[in-house]
Amino acid sequence: MTKSTNDLFAQMGPKKPRPGLHPKTAAQIDSLHLAPDRPLLICDADEVLLIFLQTLERFLEREGFFLQLDDYRLTGNIRHRRTREAVEAAGVADLITRFFDLETPNIPAVEGAARALEEAAREMQVVVLTNLPHAHRDARTAALSALGMPYPVLTNSGPKGAAVAALAERAGTAPSVFVDDTPAHLAAAREHAPHVHRLHFVADDRLKRFLGDPEEAHSHATRWDHAGGLIRRALDEAHEARERR
Repeated sequence: MTKSTNDLFAQMGPKKPRPGLHPKTAAQIDSLHLAPDRPLLICDADEVLLIFLQTLERFLEREGFFLQLDDYRLTGNIRHRRTREAVEAAGVADLITRFFDLETPNIPAVEGAARALEEAAREMQVVVLTNLPHAHRDARTAALSALGMPYPVLTNSGPKGAAVAALAERAGTAPSVFVDDTPAHLAAAREHAPHVHRLHFVADDRLKRFLGDPEEAHSHATRWDHAGGLIRRALDEAHEARERR
């Protein structure tokens, strides 16, 4: 779709704050080059592209802690190895910050992720939307690139719905697909951008047992050979629906 002159002048003016969107995330989105009317794939990183949980467990072991997965959360499940007591919320936050400080370059890729994104990128624009401290954006970008995933990385905090909506808006009328492991982020996307196809993907089988198939998603996968086909199907269905209009 060709943008009108008014649209172009509006883009040149000062950006208005977007409700629910961190200013740093908004600035990253505004500076991102996206072609209008080309399909968009918005993909989470941890437990989607990257093996987060197992890497975290090895880090915790070195630091004198362990992860006892009783449910889908970190606070309450990270425990002191010596006393087996749960680490308080502030301590968990400190550990996670230290983990990203030290391990962001070292988290391995989920099997098949790089190939699936490469195939998707033949038709789609690919963006990684990750809830990661903004200071680690460059390190994550470099790490993903080294793993064969050289795509723009956007850092977010809190629910991802507003960011998904802002990105999908940049894609114009082209279909968008959002892949994430966290039901709350899928629910936020459903609220802010209901037209975006939501794919629930979680690589770790233990987390999958807790989460099942969340109703917030249109489709579900635990392997990239399956997820790639679901993304392809979502695109085909969107194109068919567009042709019927």
